[in-house]
Amino acid sequence: MLSGALTTNLGPADWGGGIQQYVTTIQAKHIQDLRENLDAARSALQFPQCTYTDNSINALKASYFKKEHIEQIRNCVK
Repeated sequence: MLSGALTTNLGPADWGGGIQQYVTTIQAKHIQDLRENLDAARSALQFPQCTYTDNSINALKASYFKKEHIEQIRNCVK
């Protein structure tokens, strides 16, 4: 399980278990975890929440993994 504090005001984030580069298949839950932890960090820093395409786990599961899902997360980090 990966974890790490996103800001000094938040506890460690849970990123799920057993994620290994080049081994783990990216799943809807991984994208949702990134979004939720990013939004919590942005909130702690008093930044506005981000907007995402395919906003729920079910919507993410129903769609193909899209480049825009990662781009939206990357843009929220900037």
